[in-house]
Amino acid sequence: MAAKHPLGISILAVLLLLPSPFLLCGGIALAAIFTIQVLKEGLEESGLIIILLGVGTAILGIVCAKAGFDLWRLKRSARAPTIFLMCMIAVFTGDALLIGFEDRAKLSRAWLRGWAGVFAFSALAVAYLCLPHVRRKLERNGDSRNHP
Repeated sequence: MAAKHPLGISILAVLLLLPSPFLLCGGIALAAIFTIQVLKEGLEESGLIIILLGVGTAILGIVCAKAGFDLWRLKRSARAPTIFLMCMIAVFTGDALLIGFEDRAKLSRAWLRGWAGVFAFSALAVAYLCLPHVRRKLERNGDSRNHP
């Protein structure tokens, strides 16, 4: 099994699978709660925005789960969504880093190091998925249905 799954791909697959149930359940709960609030109290635009945010979070959970399962099975179709998700994480954490550097008084060094670590991991994950031997490993397995 170790020869079949490169360690980096296994780590990325697990890191995509771990948050997916929380994103899915949280997004559904957020959308359901605010749908009830909108129907009861008519919160108008703010309630609709939060409902859309909940639906988007649930969709993100589904995409993370699909990419994680496909990456675990070494499917070629997992590479593009994983790169996209890691790029999104890098952009958002990079943005948080820039805001944190601008407003240093409110954030501790540990907080900034955490954001920097997530940013670096995301950038390295994208670079890792673009390495020739990783691409070949994913392309060799392809998307065959009879793959165990």
